[in-house]
Amino acid sequence: MLVRVGLGLADLTRLNWLESWFKDKGLMLFNLSRENLFHTLTREPLDLLILSELFLGEDGQELIRNLSSGIDFPAILVLYEPGRKDSGAAFLAAGCEMAVPANISANVLREAIENLTQKRLEAQTSRSFSRFREPRIDDFASGHESVRPFIKVARKVVNSNSSLLILGETGVGKERLALAIHRESPRSRGPFIPINCAALPENLLESELFGHDQGAFTGAVRARRGAFELAHKGTIFLDEVGDMPLHLQAKLLRVLQDKEFQKIGGEKRIQVDVRVMAATNRDLMQEVQRDNFRKDLYYRLGVVSIMIPPKIFRFW
Repeated sequence: MLVRVGLGLADLTRLNWLESWFKDKGLMLFNLSRENLFHTLTREPLDLLILSELFLGEDGQELIRNLSSGIDFPAILVLYEPGRKDSGAAFLAAGCEMAVPANISANVLREAIENLTQKRLEAQTSRSFSRFREPRIDDFASGHESVRPFIKVARKVVNSNSSLLILGETGVGKERLALAIHRESPRSRGPFIPINCAALPENLLESELFGHDQGAFTGAVRARRGAFELAHKGTIFLDEVGDMPLHLQAKLLRVLQDKEFQKIGGEKRIQVDVRVMAATNRDLMQEVQRDNFRKDLYYRLGVVSIMIPPKIFRFW
């Protein structure tokens, strides 16, 4: 299986052996710039990103969070500046798989890259991307009085195909609840595809959701499936849906109404059987009044709503 590696280094002279080593290993290399980074990700399913702290710049940790939020996102290796161990820890917390000092020895760096590419190949083979033990609704149960109505509603919606809107503060476990409901539902054998609507740039978010056809835009050398197509017979979870741009809200509404969509640049309408769950920490009715969120989409998503009580489940 061919492994595609994206290389983003502000100074390649310290690691000028990398390019020739990649070719010897049979890895396909893409040299990246800050300007073409997300554009490359929309047209090439990269498996590994090797990025230096100098390349990432001052907003490097936020950039790593964005890069690790898509479907089948690449493994990320960050080369942080020597003597700044706190940078390495911060990049790991932001979502990269490995962070090593930029002056690491060539042998150790080669070993790290080989380990990451091997893990990526194993993940592609097994399609096992789960980070956590399979969650269950009972994980949320406690003796706290405010939890009982919440648990009752959660159990009632397990066998439903209706759209579900999960509300609650940041950190209370909205995605984990959505996955728990999916795992206990009749759709449990189908895929669970999560998308963070706030973490992706607008153009990349549209491609992640709906996919694109070959030639849909400059550099789209191959067609790509989006989240809705990948989630067929399963569940799609739209986290931070309140941050979705208005024109994508309109496209999402059509999927909910018609159970079909078109890829970017596509003419064919693709029919899908997908349950949509969404989550937000925003007051969506207030966003509707501010014209930041479509009223018709709000009611479509909130056929059933669940509010996770605050300050109870902050251990996820």
